[in-house]
Amino acid sequence: MGKVFLCGAIALLCSVAACSNRSSSGSGEPAAIDDATRAAALDAVNARFSALHRADGTVDTASLSAYISSRPEFASAGVTSGGLVFGFFKDGRVLAVFTNLKPDPTLQEVAPPIPPGAKNRETTGDVPPLEQMRVVQNLGAGFSNPTSDIVSWTAAKGYSSVPDSMDVEEMKSWSGDGVVFINTHGGKFPFKSQNDLHAALLTATPHTIGGDAKYKADLTPDPTTGVPLLGYGTADFSVDAQGHATSATNYMVFGGWIQKYLHFASDSLVLVQACDGAGTSDLVNGFFAAGAGVYAGWSDTIDTNDGGKATRYAFDRMLGANQYKPESPPQRPFEYPAVKTDMAKKGLDHSKGTADDNGTQTSFNAEFTFQANPRGTVFTLLAPTIRYLSVDEQKNELTLTGLFGTDQDAAQITVGGTQVAIKQWGFDSIVADLPPDLAGDVVITVHDHQSNAVPLTQWVGDVNFTETDNAFTVEIDTHVEFRADLHGHRDDPATDPILGISLFQAEQQVTTNTYAGSGTYCGPGGCGSMQGNGNLSMQFVGVGAPTFSGDGFFFNGTADSQKMMLGVDYQARESNEITIDAAGQSVAFPFYLVPAMFFLPDPPPPDASLTWNLPMDDGFNPGSGQQQVTEGDATLTLQWNFSVQSAPDPSKGEDAQAQ
Repeated sequence: MGKVFLCGAIALLCSVAACSNRSSSGSGEPAAIDDATRAAALDAVNARFSALHRADGTVDTASLSAYISSRPEFASAGVTSGGLVFGFFKDGRVLAVFTNLKPDPTLQEVAPPIPPGAKNRETTGDVPPLEQMRVVQNLGAGFSNPTSDIVSWTAAKGYSSVPDSMDVEEMKSWSGDGVVFINTHGGKFPFKSQNDLHAALLTATPHTIGGDAKYKADLTPDPTTGVPLLGYGTADFSVDAQGHATSATNYMVFGGWIQKYLHFASDSLVLVQACDGAGTSDLVNGFFAAGAGVYAGWSDTIDTNDGGKATRYAFDRMLGANQYKPESPPQRPFEYPAVKTDMAKKGLDHSKGTADDNGTQTSFNAEFTFQANPRGTVFTLLAPTIRYLSVDEQKNELTLTGLFGTDQDAAQITVGGTQVAIKQWGFDSIVADLPPDLAGDVVITVHDHQSNAVPLTQWVGDVNFTETDNAFTVEIDTHVEFRADLHGHRDDPATDPILGISLFQAEQQVTTNTYAGSGTYCGPGGCGSMQGNGNLSMQFVGVGAPTFSGDGFFFNGTADSQKMMLGVDYQARESNEITIDAAGQSVAFPFYLVPAMFFLPDPPPPDASLTWNLPMDDGFNPGSGQQQVTEGDATLTLQWNFSVQSAPDPSKGEDAQAQ
C-alpha cells in the first residue's frame, strides 16, 4: 500500500501544559477516577476515533486531540508531528491513540504457520535451550507482516517457533527465548516536557474494568518520573465487511514493565518492528535489563513497507536463508554488524518519507539499529557460519574458519553426514578430527542451528611417471587421494565470492607408491645395471619444497578454483638402486624424479620446477591425461587418471552443497 506507519515523532504539537500529566485540582494531588468512569471515557474516545476516520482511512487528529482535551476525565492531550494522539487522565494515567496507520481491507488475519517438522514448545519455568524462538504478531488482521517468512526461515535453521499474541499475562511467562520477534504498534510521546519522551508498545490484552483493578499498581504513574509501567493504547486492527476500520483499546507496556516481568537468554536477539521501537533509551534499556543480548529496532516513525523489508532482510542475512532478495550466488550466514553495514549500503536501514497530518506535510527519517547490551553479550549471528576449510593430512585434522560461538558442548560437526570429533574450539576457528577417505558436505550445528554446507572435495587417482634414457627405464606408480576446499567464500555480505588457491597433501593412509628400474646406466665412473623394485614411503613437506632428506616421495600441491587448475608437486628419491662397478668398487647413487627433469645421480638444482599443472573441467575433475618433457636423451612422461567426489556446485555459492 505504501501507507506510512505513523506512531510518533520528536517534534510535538502541544503546549507545555498539554505535555504535562499532572492535574491542577487545587490540592496538587492527582484526581481520583473510578474504573467505570475511565472505561466509559476510553470507549468514548475509541468511538470518536472511529468516527473521525476520513474516506481514505486517515484520521482528523486535531479534532481527536481536542475531543480528548474537552472530556472531564483528562487533564491534557496533544498530537505528535508523526500523528500519534496522546492524552493524560487527571490521575496521571496515559492514553495513546495510534491514528495514522491505515489498515488494508484486502488482508485477512493469518496466524504464523509452523512449517512441517518444526517443533512447537510450550513455555515452562525452566530456561529452554536457545533453539526456542518467540514470534509475536500484534498489528491485527488489517496489516501485512513478515512473521510467516521469519518462522519458515528460522525453522530451516533449527529454531522452534512459539507463536504469541503479546497478551500481558502470557508475556510474563516469557523466559529463556533465544530469539524474539515482535511486530506491533509503538510510539513515543512526552511526559513532563516536550523533550521528556518515553516509548511504549501495544499489547493484545483489551482494556477492561477488571484489568484495571488487576493492573492498578502498574498503571499508576511513578511519583517521580510520571511514567507508569502500563498505559492504554487505541489502534486500528482490521476492517469490517463494509470496509470500515475497526479499532480497540488495549494495554501498552513501557520499558519499566519489560524490565520487571520479562526474561530473555543472555545471548538472545530481540527484534521489534514498530514505530519508535528503539526511539527512547528507557524502552531499549528495559529489554537489556530483562536480559536481551542484542536489541534491534527503529529510532522513529517508519513506513510499513520499509519495516517489513528491513526485518526480512536482517533475518535472511543473519540466517543465511537466501530467500529474500537473495544474492547470486547464495551466501552464508553473517554476523549482525556485517548485516547492518550491508543494509546501510543498500539504504535498507532507513525509513524516510512524508506524512499528511491534517493537510500538513511532515517528514520522518528513522534508522534501523542493532544495539548490544552494555552488560555484555556473546550473540553475534543466528546460525554458525563457515568461511572456508583447510586440511592437514599429516595430523588428520580439518580446520573450520568462520564464526561459531562459544558453546562447544552444544556443537557437532559432520563431514559427508559422518560426525567427527572436535579437537580444539575457538570462537572463529575449530579443529576437528578428519579420518582417512572421508569427504563431503561439512556442516557445524550449534544448539540445533545449522551452518552453511561447505563441500570438502576429494580426488582419487592413479599417476604414472616413466623415465627413459637410452638403455634404462625407471617407472613409478602412485595411487593418490587428496582433499581440499574449492568453494568460493565471501568475507563481507553482498560481495563477489573469493575464488582462490587451496593447499592439499596426499592422504597418508590411502596413498601408495611403487617403483621399478631396469636397463643399464653409464655415468662418469662407468656403467652399471639399473635394478630393483619396491615401495617408497610418503613424506610430508611444504608445498613447493625443493627436496627432502632420506628416501621416499611426496605428493602435494594447490587446487586453484579460479584458474581451474591442479598444481601437483611430486618428488621421489631412492638411494640404493644403481650400482656402478668402476675399478672394482661398488658405489651407490640415488635417483631423483621431478617434473622438469630426471636427475641421476645428482639432486635437482634449487630452481628446478616441482609442479605439474593439470587442468580441471567444470566439475573440478582433471580426468585422464598425459604430459611429457624431454631433455637430451631423457624423456619423462606423466600419465594420470582421476575421479572427483563432493565437488562444489558454484551456483549454490557459500551454501555450496556437493554435486
